[in-house]
Amino acid sequence: MKPPAVPTHYTVLLADIKQRIRQAQTRAVLAVNAELIRLYWEIGQMHAGVCATSCGTYRVTARH
Repeated sequence: MKPPAVPTHYTVLLADIKQRIRQAQTRAVLAVNAELIRLYWEIGQMHAGVCATSCGTYRVTARH
């Protein structure tokens, strides 16, 4: 027995729902990435502040 045909408006509705889900997922990924970049920047600033007061100066020497 053949399954019933899906109405065209239902197919369009499902396509719209899928597109909205993909767009929301993309926005979520971009928001998470932005927040992680902000976090890493803050950690770097904290580290730079600690090193500026307690690490002294570093000197790079050439290796032969």
